[in-house]
This record gives sequence, C-alpha cells and structure tokens, in this order.
Amino acid sequence: MPAPATWPRKLYAWLIEPHAKDEDNRRRESIFNILLLGLLGLTLAAVFYQLGSKIIEGSTYAGLSPLSLSPVLLIVLAMYIASRWHFHTSIVYLFVALYLALGTYALYAYSYALPEGILTYVLVIIIAGILISNRAAIGAIIVVLGCLGVLSYLQTSGVTHPDLRNLTDPIHIGHVIIYFFFFGVIFLVSWLSNRDIERSLDRARSSEAALRKERNLLEVKVRERTRELEKAQVEKMQQLQRFAEFGRLSSTLLHDLANPLTSVSIELEQLADSEHSQLVTEARKGISSMERYVEAARRQLRNQSEVKLFNVADEVRRVEGFLESKARAMHATIRMDVDDRLELYGDSARFSQIIANLVANAIDAYEDLPDAPEKPVIVTVKPAKGIVRVTVEDKAVGIEKKDLKRIFEAFYTTKAADRGSGLGLSITKRTIEEDFGGTISVKSTKGEGTCFTVKLPKP
Repeated sequence: MPAPATWPRKLYAWLIEPHAKDEDNRRRESIFNILLLGLLGLTLAAVFYQLGSKIIEGSTYAGLSPLSLSPVLLIVLAMYIASRWHFHTSIVYLFVALYLALGTYALYAYSYALPEGILTYVLVIIIAGILISNRAAIGAIIVVLGCLGVLSYLQTSGVTHPDLRNLTDPIHIGHVIIYFFFFGVIFLVSWLSNRDIERSLDRARSSEAALRKERNLLEVKVRERTRELEKAQVEKMQQLQRFAEFGRLSSTLLHDLANPLTSVSIELEQLADSEHSQLVTEARKGISSMERYVEAARRQLRNQSEVKLFNVADEVRRVEGFLESKARAMHATIRMDVDDRLELYGDSARFSQIIANLVANAIDAYEDLPDAPEKPVIVTVKPAKGIVRVTVEDKAVGIEKKDLKRIFEAFYTTKAADRGSGLGLSITKRTIEEDFGGTISVKSTKGEGTCFTVKLPKP
C-alpha cells in the first residue's frame, strides 16, 4: 500500500503538477504553471507595496492606485486557471502574444529604445523558445526584429511622436523594481528549464549506465552461452561419430549374421522334422524373429521399408513368444490384453522392434528386484479415439526422476555397461515418431514401477 502523500506533495499536485503525457510537454507545462504563480505573487506584492505606500504617505502619495494593478492580477489569475483546466498550449500562445503586444505598445509610446520594451521583447523570445519550441523562438525573433524596424522607421521619420521623458528622467526605485521583475522572470524561466533538462540528462545518464551494465552482463552471458553451445556441439559431434561408427559396425554385423542365421534356421527345421521338441520349436521361432529383424535392419540401412497393413495382435503375440524364454529366466510373467481386430499401416518388423524393446526393458527391470513374489509385465493394446494405445507396464523398482528427463537420449542408460548400450529407447522413440507418426511417454514411481505409453494413429 503506497504511503500517504505529504502536504507539499498535495500542494504541488494541486497547483503545479502538469497534465500532459509527453515528457517535454510536461516539462513546459510545469514551468509555465510556476511562472504564472510567480507572476501572481509579484503582482500581489506590487499591490501590497502600493497599498502600504499610500497608507504611509497619506495625502502626499503620488503613485499609482493599488487598484490599477487589478486587471493585471485578474488576467494572470484567469490564465493560470485556464492552464490548469487543460488549456495549457493555447494560454502559452496568448501569454506570449500579450507580452509581445505590451512590449510593442511601450516602444511605440515611449521610444523604440526604451529599455523596458527591449527587455519585454527579450522575455518574449526566451519564453517562446522554452515554453513552445525552438521554431517559435525563431518566429518570435523575426516578429520582434520586424516590430523594431517598423517602430524605428515611424519614430525617426516623424510619423509617430513618442513620449521621451522616460529616457531623460533620472533613475528611481520604480525603474529598479521593473528591471528586477524582468530579470527575475528571465532567471526563473531559464533556471526551471535548465533544472528539468539536467534532470532529464541525469536520467539519461543513469539509463545509459544501467544499459552499459546490462550490456556487459549480456556479453558475459553470451560468452558463457557460446562456450556451452560449443561444448554441446563437440558432444553432438562425438555422438554423431559414435552413431557413424555404430552404423558401420551394425552393417558389418548384419552382413555377418545373415548367413549363419539362415544355416541355423535350416538345421533347426531339419531337426524339428526328426525331433518334435518344444525347445526346438521355440528356438525356431526365435531364429525366425531374428531373421526378420536382421532383414528389417538391412532394409533400413538401404533406406527401404516394407510398408503394408498388418494385424497388431499377431505382431504382439509373436514378440511374446520370442521373449517368453527371457521372461521365464527372470521368473517374470508376460500378460497380454490385445484387441484382435486392430490393424496398423507400416513396417510390421519395425513395430515388432518397438514392442520387443519395451517388453525386454520391462523384463530387465526385475533384475534389481530378484526376490519379488510376482514379476508381471503387462502389455495392453486397445483402440482409442483415432489412435491405437499401447502400454507396457512393470511393477519393478521404478526410475529416478533425474533419469526420466534423459531416458530417450541416445547412449544414455541406467544399466551396467555389459547390460545395455543406451540406444534401445532412443531408436524406439525415433521409430515411433518417424515411421508411424506417433508419440511415446513414460511415467514412473520409485519403488512401484514404470509404464510406457505409445500412441499410434489409426490408418
């Protein structure tokens, strides 16, 4: 809550505070209001001076009547009230015009060389420049020079006959008061203008210093940010180099695996014909899946893919059969809840890789929970509005919050070096987004488990 205004502040707001919005206009309005108040004060002082002189001198008083200044007092008061009522600009022009007319009349009536008239013209030029604009000051100079030229011509040519007694009369206290008045007004207007200009300059210097400080801080921040970006670029280049090396190794590995896998598949097929063993059948399924993955990877390296409409349930159950032995080794149970009618459009092998990576990670999560009575891996595939929603959930130890932020980054892994490369989730995310136009998200609670949710658009 702002502090209550003090009486000087209230008085300033009531008598002087400008109404203009622009800073220059506010400065001019403030100066003009102070000038009018000063003129009111001087006029009242003159009235009281004349009144006091008349009382003291009595019947011998020969000066002006105290009421003679009443019109001046009323004019200045009316101009002040009009200025406070938002007529500031018009009143300033009227003020300058009145002083110009007053000076011209004095020079016309008492000689174009009358000091008081010349000082009035000087005051007109100064007030026009300070309270209106530089152009107004130039205009005032032109008008004043024109008036002086005309008046001098009229008086020297005998057209007019001014009263020259003021030039020959000895100087008395009245002259001193008039000079004091003019110089006081000139000083007041100039001082007020210079004071406001100095305040504006101080604000400008303070703003410049603040901007300079901000600029220096910004330069420091830019240098720090540049170093961070350079470091990030170096890390990115190193990561790209690792990707390139990984790609070369993968290409060689896929080439070297293709022929042995084919040979093993043929031998297992012959063995299955002679030995009807469940283990041999499971091994054949695993080899078959590996062949599909290898072929899909080779097509991906050649920038090819086998895009078609496929049944989601068939691919999910194929992954279940492929990872059943891994689950049994971990004493985990894969639970499937799949809608048999769902179909997707894309590369079925890549979809199988997505499911296989997520299910395999869920099974691996139980390595840190060996004594759990139950180790379920819950796979749910259901239709939703315009999408196929796939969730893979485990009830293992969960993932730390600091790891969740980076879990989809390439080469980032929470597993030991011999248990993962940190590429599975990164590849899975890229495949979901680029090949299927879907999204993947993860929620995890420490000590309760993790759930990955994949949303794929329906064909």
